[in-house]
Amino acid sequence: MGIRRIVVISLLSILHFLCDLICAFKVVGTLGIEYIEYSLIIFILYNGLAFCFQPLAGLVVDKIHKEKELLLSSGVFLLIGVLFNNFIVSSIFLGIANCIFHVVGGKICTNFSTKKATHLGLFVSLGAIGLMIGSNFYNYKYIFIISIAIYLVLAVLVSLLYKERNLEEVKPNNIPVTKKVFAVIFLVLVVFIRSFVGKIIYYDFEITLTLIVILAIASAFGKFIGGVLKDLFGSFKVIFVSLVLCGIILILFDNVVLLMILATTLINISMPITLFELNKLNPNHEGLNFGLLAAVLFPGVALGLIYPYEIISYIILVVVSMVLSIYGIYYVIRLEKNYV
Repeated sequence: MGIRRIVVISLLSILHFLCDLICAFKVVGTLGIEYIEYSLIIFILYNGLAFCFQPLAGLVVDKIHKEKELLLSSGVFLLIGVLFNNFIVSSIFLGIANCIFHVVGGKICTNFSTKKATHLGLFVSLGAIGLMIGSNFYNYKYIFIISIAIYLVLAVLVSLLYKERNLEEVKPNNIPVTKKVFAVIFLVLVVFIRSFVGKIIYYDFEITLTLIVILAIASAFGKFIGGVLKDLFGSFKVIFVSLVLCGIILILFDNVVLLMILATTLINISMPITLFELNKLNPNHEGLNFGLLAAVLFPGVALGLIYPYEIISYIILVVVSMVLSIYGIYYVIRLEKNYV
């Protein structure tokens, strides 16, 4: 992979960090405080637009092939969302900005290579850290201002560096439509499970601000290393080992801090792998693919928020989730071996 491509992917990863930081900063630290009585509306409106509309945005990106223009537009929408303090207007523009950026960033990264997953892991990794900083350090207003300025500069820089001739067309595969639909459902289910289980994880110890920071870093590292490990060992081996170990830790060692940090890394390893496999199943629709997987993150988190912890149900949910995820990836890999 050329130096230009590595630079663009690295800049997109930083933009991912900044986009999630800015949105969390504004939604949690400003709107969530000033309009606390409307916090549920803000949460649903922003996240609904940011995540659930990504498949539609992905279709548009795949159709018009205007990645650079859309990336710049995400900066404009982000700035408008930041400047307005009306919670409806701000939530809408921030949600749209977040939605556009994620789909466009995922599209550009996938355009560079459809044979590797490391770059996908790098792109998705830093968002977790940005979200953590924006949600927990919103009293430091200078972080907010600096982040917006850097985002706008880097968005322009990426638009200048990205060359559309790098687009890599892939021949459509011969997978029967019915089988492909089942495979896509399984991959979407794996992502939904990761989102849900990630939200209901039970920690049998005090969660401090320091630990929140460490867990965010562990999550980011898991997403990055997932792409690297996939390229080294293959999707199924990595998913199987990481989820089996994760399930064991979540059930038996929820009082061991270091192991629970490891579990956070392990459960996030699947993120770039599911995206890579979906792109392989459904080539030349990278925007839609990214949007589909991102769209189920919000329902997973929302369901996790209302889950009432109880030891027996928790164990059952963890076991069933790990088994379904492993089988889902197995089904997809087996299908690809037969048709791709």
